[in-house]
Order: sequence, then structure tokens, then C-alpha cells
Amino acid sequence: MSLNPEKISGLCGRLMCCLAFEYDGYVDMKKNMPKCGKVIQCGEGKGKVIRQHVLQGEIAVELESGKEITVHVDEL
Repeated sequence: MSLNPEKISGLCGRLMCCLAFEYDGYVDMKKNMPKCGKVIQCGEGKGKVIRQHVLQGEIAVELESGKEITVHVDEL
């Protein structure tokens, strides 16, 4: 077994084996999030989703101006 914490821990810092039990919860949280690459309209303008932060309920958006912002899914 690898002792490197980066290889045995998930994004939340928990062991990856625990993620199997939480999979349904992650799927449920992610279903209302726009997918990476999708162009969306948000408060600061139009932009492309570049990352999803599922546990925080946020997405990172690159605006047409090149600026990167974080938007909570409830604000969409």
C-alpha cells in the first residue's frame, strides 16, 4: 500500500475508500452544476465553466475578458 497521502486521499482529504460510500451524495450535488466547458451567463457576464468545486457548491468561470471568477451554484 502506498504511504503517499496524495495517492490515497480524495479531494476532501478523506481516504479514497470512503469515497465509494459517498458517491451517491457527490452525484446528487453535481447534478445541478453546469459541466466544464459549458458557456453560461452569470452576474459579471458570459463565461466558460473551467472547474467545478462540488463540495463547496461553486464553479470557476473564465469570463470573455479573461478574468476568472468563482460563482456559487445558487447564484445561477
